[in-house]
Amino acid sequence: MQSRDIRFMSGTERPSCDGYDADVVILALDRVDETIAAIHSALGQTGVSRHVTIVDQGSQPEALTRLAATVYGRTDATLVALEHNHGVPGGRNIGAALGRGRIIVGLDNDAIFDASDMLARIVAAFDADPNLGALGCRIVVDSTGDDDLSSWGYPAALLPRSRNSFEAVTFVGAGHAIRRETWDDAGGYDAVSYTHLDVYKRQVLGWSNVCAAVHRMNLALSRLTQRSTPPLDCSLIALVRISL
Repeated sequence: MQSRDIRFMSGTERPSCDGYDADVVILALDRVDETIAAIHSALGQTGVSRHVTIVDQGSQPEALTRLAATVYGRTDATLVALEHNHGVPGGRNIGAALGRGRIIVGLDNDAIFDASDMLARIVAAFDADPNLGALGCRIVVDSTGDDDLSSWGYPAALLPRSRNSFEAVTFVGAGHAIRRETWDDAGGYDAVSYTHLDVYKRQVLGWSNVCAAVHRMNLALSRLTQRSTPPLDCSLIALVRISL
């Protein structure tokens, strides 16, 4: 994508340093109240060095103005606006490419971290296992605390284990983390199909030199909006280990 297709709107144009822990990428398309809550949740993470990148893909001018005000003057956040909607994987690729953190975290714009140390715990999981390529989170409905089944990307038989860690072959994009090395090696998210499964497929096919594990752990993200299908589980839940 040409740089002219990306307009810097607010915050800082680029992260001020290299070698920080994590980039949190949030996509925006209206739904401004929930998006601002997601931004505040990411900015409120403690015990970790991080940069928050918001990629707007066509919000109304009033909504974009509010997003710009949310990160105005901050040196740890960037808001950019795209000329057109590139979809979820395309937008996340753009946001991830703007950052320099060693872990890339995708957070839906209607989700929030359930605790202020979740990002630190995610980073610690990667630090503890050099073969860990990605983490899937448990996603719950904010109003009830129940699993958000609309975001459950695993076999139904595993639902009783939603509060546990387990190995998997994919992860849910609504709340996940991926090692930048793995993201680079896989060529990013697939802008044609979708995000999580394609990265795994390319690794399994031998397109990656990284031993990529998807780790599902019990760290929860809360979904602020009710989806048409039942709740999903986005806590730090599963560990998927792919040995190539």
